[in-house]
Amino acid sequence: MNGRELALTIGSGGLLKRTYRIVAEFDGRCVSLRPKDIESTTYLNGRPHEIEKEFGEFTLRADGTVDVFWTLPKKVLHKTIEPPIPTTEELLVGYALSAAFGTGALSLTTILMGFVSSAMPG
Repeated sequence: MNGRELALTIGSGGLLKRTYRIVAEFDGRCVSLRPKDIESTTYLNGRPHEIEKEFGEFTLRADGTVDVFWTLPKKVLHKTIEPPIPTTEELLVGYALSAAFGTGALSLTTILMGFVSSAMPG
């Protein structure tokens, strides 16, 4: 990115998680994409488990475009939690990752069909 290395780590998938997580590390920072549902992926300022650092969501539309919904401040126990504001580089990385890997998670049906088709010969 801008002539610098960008380390990209694909998280392990699993049947209960239904798909992958993506972690990108650059300039000592870390951002990640974590599937939310079949069409949406949460974009985080940190590792996939750091949900309090949510930038927003990337959502796939029927026409193939991706919408971005930025997280709004949340009130928790009489305290307002302000979402992080992404830098230009963090925005570019988020868009690039969602374009490269897509958004959302695989459905359980799709995963089971994949298991069945891989187990059948020929």
